[in-house]
Amino acid sequence: MQSSAIWLLLAGTLVVHAASPQSGTGDDFAKRQYDTALAFMKSGRADEALKDFQAIADNYPSSSVADQALLQLATYYWEHGADPARAQAATDQLLKMYGTGRAAPFAHLLNGRIALAGTDANRTETALASFERARRLFPAPEIVAAAAYYSGDALRLAGRCPDAVSEYAGVLVGYPQMVWAGRAEIGLARCFIAQHQPRDATSHLQRARLYGLPAEELTSVSRWLTILARFYLRVPADPAFVPGGHALTQTARAPRDIIALALDTGDRLHVLTESAFLVYDAQGKPIQSFQVSEPRALAVDLEGHPLVVEKNGLRTAKGAPLLVRPPASGGNAAEPMSDLSAAVILSNGEIVLAERKTKHLHRLAADGKYLAPFATLHTTRMAINDRDEIVALDRDTRSIVLFDRQGAIVRRIAAKGETYQFENVNDLAIDSLGHVYALDRDQATVFIFTNDGKLLASVRSPENGEAAFRETTAFALDPAGRLFLADDRAHQVVIYQ
Repeated sequence: MQSSAIWLLLAGTLVVHAASPQSGTGDDFAKRQYDTALAFMKSGRADEALKDFQAIADNYPSSSVADQALLQLATYYWEHGADPARAQAATDQLLKMYGTGRAAPFAHLLNGRIALAGTDANRTETALASFERARRLFPAPEIVAAAAYYSGDALRLAGRCPDAVSEYAGVLVGYPQMVWAGRAEIGLARCFIAQHQPRDATSHLQRARLYGLPAEELTSVSRWLTILARFYLRVPADPAFVPGGHALTQTARAPRDIIALALDTGDRLHVLTESAFLVYDAQGKPIQSFQVSEPRALAVDLEGHPLVVEKNGLRTAKGAPLLVRPPASGGNAAEPMSDLSAAVILSNGEIVLAERKTKHLHRLAADGKYLAPFATLHTTRMAINDRDEIVALDRDTRSIVLFDRQGAIVRRIAAKGETYQFENVNDLAIDSLGHVYALDRDQATVFIFTNDGKLLASVRSPENGEAAFRETTAFALDPAGRLFLADDRAHQVVIYQ
């Protein structure tokens, strides 16, 4: 997950202000507790940090750091806690009690981001209004630049790239020395990708590396450049993918009966079999496992936390499966959902869960609480990228359906096109740039499509040899777009890069 730009601003702005001298014993104690919380957060002890931030908000609401403590809480719950409700509550409290304070502009920015990730039909305009408040009420350069960047992102996600380009350009012209300019270059690149102009997108991504972006964001830029080069800038006669060996080199063979694969941003390989869930590190060494019962699918969030979909519940590494109950009807408690088949985890931590027997998709909170219907579809395979673009296999029509994060169908990729025909698609993936990958087991082929459904490339298994994947049960992408294919015949995870 991209590091929070707000969090970076916090580190560069609010902590400095927190050190300003104030009088009063209570204020002095609150500042010491705030510094302690920051130390806990820096050392990776987030739970302890959150306790101190909350204590400041509760016990010292008149202190000079109370607003900053609330902002730290809201930012953490949004960025890392997968708890949008608590993030919104902390943001609302901050703006109500400290609407003219130092943390207020950052709260407006966060408010806009939370709104944009919601399901309200007017979410784009609501988010834009929050960003506009931030830059009009608090016209400091770092606030104006951040608000313009986030406005550009909101417009781009709404499909309004011409308007988004204007916002991004304003950041580049007005604030060329700030890190926001690098992020604006990335936004422009995404617009050009959507408009099928990969060379222009590549130029903007290359320039983005000149703005001092954090290492995590630079890594993402490098990976996107790799994907663009693979599909659009290679010599036409060269293949898009070549064999890259095997993933689990420290074991003689991969586990048997693999149902699903996933990779996280730490290059850890998550493997779901008929009887167990396993995690392997980047060197192929097993580092985690737990038993499962009647597994159907696997989802991994942006922080690398796995969620196993079992026939009658959801299981994490923490223990017993979680039963999912829809809302009560007629005063009677609803029976738990059953015949579950697939799931994905949104960037805000919410879960989209497929129920095969009813052909319905449901939206759940991160803790499994039922929120709302999502869509109607008979599916057994779903995938998501870091932009919350969802792909799902329609078992009734054998087509691929693309959803946005609110459950609206963006488009379909038909089972048959001018240059391809599906026979038995058994797994899907979607990369950060919106390319859709479909594994057809009967043809031993991975088809790759642009986001608007045009066939871009394909990878076909050789008949035999170390690079063969003739009987592939599942596959996954790593963040750089490499293919990891679980071959049931050789009991290996084959890599194409």
